Amino acid sequence: MRFLIVKNVEQLKTIESLARQIWPVVFKNVVSDGQIVYMLDWMYDLNHMQEEIANGTVFELIYEEGSPVGYFAYTEHSDKNAVKLDKVYVVPTFQRRGIGGKVFDYVRECSIKRGYASVILAVNKGNEQAINAYVKAGFKIIESTKNDIGNGFFMNDYVMERKNSAL
Repeated sequence: MRFLIVKNVEQLKTIESLARQIWPVVFKNVVSDGQIVYMLDWMYDLNHMQEEIANGTVFELIYEEGSPVGYFAYTEHSDKNAVKLDKVYVVPTFQRRGIGGKVFDYVRECSIKRGYASVILAVNKGNEQAINAYVKAGFKIIESTKNDIGNGFFMNDYVMERKNSAL
């Protein structure tokens, strides 16, 4: 397995393609089909992703067996003394192989090198599989949020944190 920092439009298009493959499976019983489509169109719009990169978000592709099988993104939040893990998605046929754990460890190491106290993330309250994976990786729920994302949809999330000093 290897991680590759996204540096061009073709790689962003790969992330969009992966998201459109992964999201309908991962979120099938978590949010409505309408919200899945809305969020995919918003979050994986090429201009939106390029804007995120310009504002400091790092996107990385996950390669296994020579092919992209997932992606993740993270952003430094100096005001929270943390690195925020914004996205971690793996193609369903490659899930439960320890890829997520390696991503968590990698982002944690990035946060430690930059002098941050923790890694934080937000996860949909209904995404039990992801919540369980995060808890197993040492994350703890620190907050509950509900954010209006437009079009009558909400992101109903837990904010979770993994302290660097605790592990």
